[in-house]
Amino acid sequence: MSKAAGLAGLTIVVDPGHGGDVSWNGGATGVTGLQEKDVNLALGLSLRDALEKLGARVVMTRTTDAPAAFTGAPDEDPLEATTKITAASGADLFVSLHGNWWEDPSPEGIETYYYPGSQKGRAAATALANALAKATGLPTRGPLANDYHVLHHHEVPATLLEIGYLSNPDDEALLRTNAFRARVVAAVVAGIRDYFHR
Repeated sequence: MSKAAGLAGLTIVVDPGHGGDVSWNGGATGVTGLQEKDVNLALGLSLRDALEKLGARVVMTRTTDAPAAFTGAPDEDPLEATTKITAASGADLFVSLHGNWWEDPSPEGIETYYYPGSQKGRAAATALANALAKATGLPTRGPLANDYHVLHHHEVPATLLEIGYLSNPDDEALLRTNAFRARVVAAVVAGIRDYFHR
């Protein structure tokens, strides 16, 4: 199989978390004002492009600064919309991209999550944690089990990635750079390929 077809036949949902109005769905704000929703979207779009180059079919939950929407109704819950998008996609894997935040600025690094009891989710979160640790050099914790809405309201193997702490000045500074973002995307691709043994 050629490298370009390395993920052919697979459908992957990429979920750049949050989007839209910062007051209710924009996610975290970094110590110098970097918006989580913007980082998530930039990473998600780059990840889509990288996966498509390897032959994967990629379904995005959003491609603009707006919440995920399935029907587009004004009162639609973006978490429920994400679930419906994923269920309708026939996906082989769901990857949700986020940035972390804590009141104490000292926590740093990356975390990978799966739904408790999901062996496939755990395997995906493990592969991604290993690849991210190798590529970024940041402390990487995972796989970690958590009952996040987007991880358990569908049957697709799912993982949620917290890429750095926006509350940590060093992590936020890295997240601002294209070079670091490129390393993250390459690591996620490598982790996905490892998970699928491709």
